[in-house]
Order: sequence, then C-alpha cells, then structure tokens
Amino acid sequence: MASDNRQLEALYKALLSAFPTEGELDRMLRFGMAVNLPEIASGNLSNQVFAVVRFAEARGLIPALVESALAASPNNAALRALPDYRTPATGTPAASSPRPAVSVDPVALRNVIQRAYGLEELQLLCADVQARCQARGHDVRLSIDDIGGTTKPVRVLNLIEFLDRRRLLDVLVETVREQRPGSL
Repeated sequence: MASDNRQLEALYKALLSAFPTEGELDRMLRFGMAVNLPEIASGNLSNQVFAVVRFAEARGLIPALVESALAASPNNAALRALPDYRTPATGTPAASSPRPAVSVDPVALRNVIQRAYGLEELQLLCADVQARCQARGHDVRLSIDDIGGTTKPVRVLNLIEFLDRRRLLDVLVETVREQRPGSL
C-alpha cells in the first residue's frame, strides 16, 4: 500500500472505533496477527492504536491488520468503509505485477549486511534503497527507525523481511552488490 496519510488516518480512527479498549485491541492483534500489543505499544489507547498503525505500515502489514480487524469486528461501519488495501492506488491487483525472484540466500544476505555495514551505514543503505525503489515507481518509506528492532542483527532482519514482503528484495541485493562488490 502506498503510504497515504489520509488512508492511514482513516485506519487509525476506524481501529479506535472498533476496539475501544486496550483488551479488545490486544485480542484482535494476538488472535488475528499473532502480535502482542505490549511488545509494540504502550501508553493510552490512542497512542497504542497509532503505534499499531505505524508498526503495520513499516512491515507491510496494513492489509493483514485490516483483515484481522474486520474479522474481529465485521459489523463496524468505520472498518467496512476503509479502502481495499489489497490493491495499490492504481487499482491493479498487487499480484498482477510480481517482481522477479532473487536468487540469494536471505541468511547469507543478512550476514553480509551485518558484517559490511555499521549502524549509521544501515540508515544510508535504507535511504539508497528507498531512492532506487522510488525511481522504479514504488512508494516505499524506508528508515531504520520505522523498520524497528533494538539490535543491529534484528534491524537487518526486519529490513530484509520488509523488502521481501513487498517483493523488492532485488533492490536491496542490487544496492549491496554495488556498494560492497564481491560481498554477495
């Protein structure tokens, strides 16, 4: 999904209306997405819902979040009024434009990035990959802070998973191969 702030705000408001307590929000996330609310958000309900939306956006999980929310609260009008997040803004089904498969071992890729990039260089790598994605017409916001994780290995893993879910792992591989020749 393209990061359209109006759509994200509508999702935020819909989640607040559908899950008016922390317990209800936590149950929907746990049973629908196998995510524990306390691990990704704290504070009041409004802040928790905002953190959930950011968490899902950063990981490409907005469609799964909407699907889980609708399954847990199928009669909520605000949720039912949300756009179909399964298709991009062009209206073309996401599955109709698959990216080529990358023939690189994700574990090897993770190990190479961990060894070849410092923490600050990871932020630069994200900026470079984001620029390449945007040059190819993919509206992807890529930041180490948004990807999440408290350690470098987890951040690298989250980066790889984030791009793999969007079928953009080839852009990361291409960038790493260019910046660190012979590493992959």
